[in-house]
Amino acid sequence: EGLGSATFQQKRADDGTMPIGSMKVVDEVTGEVQERVPQVCNSMYNLNHILRSQIMDSDYFKSLSSLVTFADVVDEIFDKVTYATPFIPNTRVPSSCFCLLYKLFTMMPTYQQINALLNHADSPFIKIIGILYVRFVVDPKEIWTFFEPLMADKTDVEPANDGKHKTIAQFVQGVIDELHYYDTILPRIPVPVQRKMAELMMQNQMRLDRLAQMRGRIKPGARVMAKFYDDSEVYEAEVLRECKNPGFFRVVFTEYGNEQDTNIEDITFPEDRGGG
Repeated sequence: EGLGSATFQQKRADDGTMPIGSMKVVDEVTGEVQERVPQVCNSMYNLNHILRSQIMDSDYFKSLSSLVTFADVVDEIFDKVTYATPFIPNTRVPSSCFCLLYKLFTMMPTYQQINALLNHADSPFIKIIGILYVRFVVDPKEIWTFFEPLMADKTDVEPANDGKHKTIAQFVQGVIDELHYYDTILPRIPVPVQRKMAELMMQNQMRLDRLAQMRGRIKPGARVMAKFYDDSEVYEAEVLRECKNPGFFRVVFTEYGNEQDTNIEDITFPEDRGGG
């Protein structure tokens, strides 16, 4: 079944940077026990062997041995990464992006840490490295749980420093749909998993289109019908404002005075209901 079924690597004997005895790790700041994300990959973390060798031989990668915590690596990404191609443009020298990605492979981050990368607000390249980490070494059956929240992410990024911009959502769609990633190859996603993700992406896009259409109609003061979550019944309500949480609106139920943050999918207009 190819790379998708390769065994999860717990020990890194080839570079010795992080022998792991357990899938759990204690957060050095909070003391909280966190679970590492299992890696489904070969001993080269599913990288092309030439690219992997060039990373291992890179002076920059060797200098990263001084980075010992996840926070150190995130700070280095923020400081050094300005494009996300595997190599420095017009050379065969591995980029800081892929050297730091490889560093993360060897550190085997937790679920909390991967989600911190994917939701980081300081640099789109922190998100990009999180996306590439998931795409290269996370079990294909788990990929969508990480990627689905990003499918509405409109953060602008220029991955190749070539003037071609895209959103984070478009970048995610590209690494799901394509095997070629600039000068390298992504691991193959098993066909049933890829088909399911394509179906979920289509459903998600239909939901986003519906959301955009509804958002154009839902204004403060609009009279709507909204589901009251305490009893799952639908009542007349008035829109107060859009919430910070995307896709939610604060409504007040006109008969009872209760206020609630309501998912846009649980709001309809009276004229859209019934058979008239």
